[in-house]
Amino acid sequence: MADYLLQRPSGYYFRYTLPIHLRDILGQREIIYSLRTTSRLLAKSKAAYIADSIKQLAERLNGSMVVADSCV
Repeated sequence: MADYLLQRPSGYYFRYTLPIHLRDILGQREIIYSLRTTSRLLAKSKAAYIADSIKQLAERLNGSMVVADSCV
């Protein structure tokens, strides 16, 4: 889980490198988001939730892209 954490003097940030198929859609290579905490324990919990949500969204987008491609 610590792979998603980035520590700066102001606190912890969530950092996630996007899969290649999402980079073109979103126009960026990674997502960096402030977790608004200086507590490592709380940051790990928040980062796990955000990472899980992003992975589920990526799976849904990937599935809808496959369906859309097969309809053409």
